[in-house]
Amino acid sequence: MKGGLVVKSAAALAGLVLALALAGLVSLNTGAGFGAPPLGFGFAAGYEDAAFRAQSSGAGRPAMLEASAFAERALRLAPYLTSARLRLVQIDTQLNQRLTDRAAAQFGRSYELVPLDPDLAVWRIRFAFEHWEYIASPTRQAVINETRSISAIPNKRGEVSDVLNTIRNPNGRLAVALWLRNTHAEQAPAPTNATHWPKKSP
Repeated sequence: MKGGLVVKSAAALAGLVLALALAGLVSLNTGAGFGAPPLGFGFAAGYEDAAFRAQSSGAGRPAMLEASAFAERALRLAPYLTSARLRLVQIDTQLNQRLTDRAAAQFGRSYELVPLDPDLAVWRIRFAFEHWEYIASPTRQAVINETRSISAIPNKRGEVSDVLNTIRNPNGRLAVALWLRNTHAEQAPAPTNATHWPKKSP
């Protein structure tokens, strides 16, 4: 009888350990960790997910600062995680109502580490042209290079065209117009209102 109890107890203990281990893995992958991400338990993607949730909560400045902190933790674990770096840029810009030098540097860093990111290229292209006058020349060239490359991808061409056609910043629109003037038609989609923009001299 005692032997049976020992076997049952051992089995129960093993089951409990396995359950706790699985719970721990789930927590790490969701960014929750043991007690929440601020304790430092978690993977980069988990912190980025936590940053997304905080930023999307609509809880105002405190939530934005919390999202920024999560994104910074994600970057410390994975410097090449472009989404986390761009989230820092977006949050800083929203909080300050302009592109600060710090955010501009982070934006440029995103291109230094990942020059071409098909998943986030459209967002980066739009953001860059909407803040063109605050972006350093090397970053501008990186934006142009990414725009050219993404435009060559058939299933992205329409998205890029829509972005180029809806830039509101006058400086950004001028930059797009100048780029289109120097780009062959087959290399980049022309915005539908391109006829209203400056044409190349004969």
